[in-house]
Amino acid sequence: MHFMFDGGLLDDDAAIVIQEAELDGYRFTAVGDLPGYLAAYGLTRVSGALRARESGRCLFLPHDMA
Repeated sequence: MHFMFDGGLLDDDAAIVIQEAELDGYRFTAVGDLPGYLAAYGLTRVSGALRARESGRCLFLPHDMA
């Protein structure tokens, strides 16, 4: 199963600490640039998450939609 959660907004001076055992890094990316960073499956998931965020509702994406 894959879940995505909206973690809210960060203050401009917020420190981000990553768990080095799990992540190599992070980046903030404009929505229009996502296809250059994500495979089709990931892009479908993130696009669905953004639609859910805009609507304020949960969104179920069946596995075959990805």
